[in-house]
Amino acid sequence: ACCLIKFTIVETMDKKLFSLGCAILCFFIWGTGFIAQDMGMDYIGPYTFSAGRLFLGFITLLPIFIIFEFKKVKKNNLLFKKIIAYFIFISFLLSYGNSLQQLALLRTDVANAAIYTILYVVIVPFVSYFLFSRKTHWSVWPSVLICIVGGFLLTELDNVEVRSGDAIAVFNAFFWAFHIVFISRFLRIFNYPITIAMTQCLVGCLVLTLPMYFFESPSLSNVIKDSYEILYVGI
Repeated sequence: ACCLIKFTIVETMDKKLFSLGCAILCFFIWGTGFIAQDMGMDYIGPYTFSAGRLFLGFITLLPIFIIFEFKKVKKNNLLFKKIIAYFIFISFLLSYGNSLQQLALLRTDVANAAIYTILYVVIVPFVSYFLFSRKTHWSVWPSVLICIVGGFLLTELDNVEVRSGDAIAVFNAFFWAFHIVFISRFLRIFNYPITIAMTQCLVGCLVLTLPMYFFESPSLSNVIKDSYEILYVGI
């Protein structure tokens, strides 16, 4: 019994450390991705860039899905209507969260786009509470404050200028906040993170197809010119 308890504690700690490691790696990739996002629109528009990165994300995750989750998902008895509704909603949030972020980068600098996107950390607890009555632990609020202060230190405080891109970035933060909250809810009924990530990339890419052709004139030659940036953020 003692060995079983010890194993359970170690296993729980390992899961927490693994989760923390994933979160830190995620922040590193997302943070450095801002640079690639800003540089990746020399020849293509924001919708084309976003659609390209999501499609590449789908292609990258497809073999990982086949190896690790395909058989599990196939065997599971799924509530298809509820799962499809979740997929459509989170894919919509992901696609327009990405494209609005790209639009913001056209009208403001990288630091401002990043700091205003960080506002999602303030929005998430409120969304969780008002939509699902989920109370937030007191330790979250000082963490949120530190995050916001740290974000502002990354901007040029001696040269603050409000731009239209800043307003877009603030609006965009709501998309990311809702995306995070609903991903968390979705995982409770469909605990297959690779499948969720892969499918939302594919559906999100399809969602952006219409505005991409309506507002822009995408061409393969131009996409290739910005291929390094799309490869970085897509993979």
